[in-house]
Amino acid sequence: ARLRASAGGTADDPLPPLTGTQRLLAGGAAGAIAQTVTYPLTVVRRRMQVGVGGGGYHGVAHALRSIYAAEGVANGLFKGLSLALLKGPLQSAIGFSVNDYAKKRLAR
Repeated sequence: ARLRASAGGTADDPLPPLTGTQRLLAGGAAGAIAQTVTYPLTVVRRRMQVGVGGGGYHGVAHALRSIYAAEGVANGLFKGLSLALLKGPLQSAIGFSVNDYAKKRLAR
């Protein structure tokens, strides 16, 4: 704890505050992970909304199984992820950074 406190933190919060670049990177990483983990549900939601598959899905679990069986993981459940990974992490990085900055400024 002393080493961390000497690096710029306090006794109550031993870690030093993040720099602006570190905030952007952390927000971007969080956005990329969240986008990747939840993307199959986005695919299912989109397909159920537009009625792909003849409207024959009987719920989320059935849609996930059907898409996986018919198209696989890369060409089915994660189809279009690369484009989403261009937008999502950037949006999260900016959102996290602006939120932290605003919170810090308003606390003064």
